[in-house]
Amino acid sequence: MNSDAYTVFFLILAIIASLSAIYDFVGPAALKADVARWGYQPGFERVLGLIKLVGAWGLIIGMVAPKVGLLASAGFVVYFILALRTHKKVNDPQAKALPAMLLLGLSVACVVAGLMAP
Repeated sequence: MNSDAYTVFFLILAIIASLSAIYDFVGPAALKADVARWGYQPGFERVLGLIKLVGAWGLIIGMVAPKVGLLASAGFVVYFILALRTHKKVNDPQAKALPAMLLLGLSVACVVAGLMAP
C-alpha cells in the first residue's frame, strides 16, 4: 500500500497534467502564440499535451505499479526543467514561468514520495 503523501501528490499532479493536456489539445490562440514565440512548429502544443497525458496516466498506473509512477514523476521533472529552460531562453517574465516552477516542485515531491513509499 502507498503512503498518503504519495497518493495525494500523484493524484494532484495527474489531475493538473490532465487538465493542462486538455488545454494543449484545444489550443487556444494565446497558447499557439506562445509556442511560436518559443520557436516550435505550429501544432507542437498537441505534442506537449500528449506528453502530459501519458505522464498523467503513468502516475495513475503508479497507484498499483509504483515503479511506473516513479518513472512518470521523474519524466515530469525533466519536462518541467525543459519548460523552464525554454522560458529562460526567450526571456519570459517569472510570472509566465511560475506554473512550470510550481509543477517542477510538485514533480520533485512526487519523486521523493515515490522513493519513500513502502
